Amino acid sequence: MNEQGSSIGRVWHGWTRPEDAATYDALVTDEVLPGMANLDGFLGAQMMRRDGPDEVEFLVITEWESIDAIKGFAGEDYEKTSIPYDAEQLLSRFDAGPEHYVRRYHAHGAADGEA
Repeated sequence: MNEQGSSIGRVWHGWTRPEDAATYDALVTDEVLPGMANLDGFLGAQMMRRDGPDEVEFLVITEWESIDAIKGFAGEDYEKTSIPYDAEQLLSRFDAGPEHYVRRYHAHGAADGEA
């Protein structure tokens, strides 16, 4: 964990055309994010999706032990977006760089089974 004892959230948005959304969704949830599981300092990930009439937005949040762990994944220029080639080809646009946040609070609800 970082000096505050909290993890770092890496937040990023990407958009696809509606006809590419299912392929992108499957690629990221079946290959890209599970492939990160063994990276040093990787704590987990979430992907959320919002379908619109003209494009589909994806919000990806990865959680890391520290900025150094993120650098191990993304390189020294960790504030630049890091997207696998196959995934990037499906995106119509994406954030040029992710945002990084220190986690201050985390809770699970009863429906999550971890309350």
